[in-house]
Amino acid sequence: SAPTPMAQGFSINPEDLPEKGDPRDVEEMRSILGSLMYIQVWSRPEIAFAVNYLARYTQRADKTTIAAARRILRYLSGTRHKGIRFKHHPKCALGPNSVKVFADTSDADCELTSKSTGGFIITINDAPVVWKSGRLPLVTLSSAESEYVQLTLACQEILHLREVLQTLGFEQAPTEIFEDNQAAIAICNNPCHRSRTRHIKRRYHFIRQCIKDSEVYVTYVESRNNVADVFTKPLDEATFERLAHRARND
Repeated sequence: SAPTPMAQGFSINPEDLPEKGDPRDVEEMRSILGSLMYIQVWSRPEIAFAVNYLARYTQRADKTTIAAARRILRYLSGTRHKGIRFKHHPKCALGPNSVKVFADTSDADCELTSKSTGGFIITINDAPVVWKSGRLPLVTLSSAESEYVQLTLACQEILHLREVLQTLGFEQAPTEIFEDNQAAIAICNNPCHRSRTRHIKRRYHFIRQCIKDSEVYVTYVESRNNVADVFTKPLDEATFERLAHRARND
């Protein structure tokens, strides 16, 4: 088995990959990733980054990328007893049936596009119900800007979930979003346009309106305690295990 889905610091240099992978390698890569996508969507959020990262190179698969995909299988083989846990009487600081969110990005880490990899996880009673890992839809000019864009993308999902819960009769206090970038938090709470933020497209300022309407609020959390860190990059074994445990709520 493997201790983590992806080794710390692992990255793929696109220049080292063939322009078009061998059909047998591509087919094997598709088969492995298809199985992995199924399980990461349903019950294993901690492998989302590794699966998403390798999926970028499916058509250029070679022995290196296939070995990385097989490592995820070996990780799952050694942790098949793990999974999401929903508790009947959870102890939540925000109250019962409360929504809590962690968001994070890894700035401009994509070798192909220079886009940032972002991720978020939404929990109810500390158990995960929505999570995502993937490249942001645009190139950002700073880590603060990438974090700000990711907060807005998470906020869109939050509002939908809040509406569903309220329809079911579970009234919601403002949803707390945990973020580890102080500059991004400042941009969220300051409606002024400055030289470093005036170029940001209007749609990504949506979170400011949500904060004004008391739908959400953003709270600082240290990077080492940001659960969404597992959705943005490969981590060392100790950090990964600690954050993955919190992500699954097991």
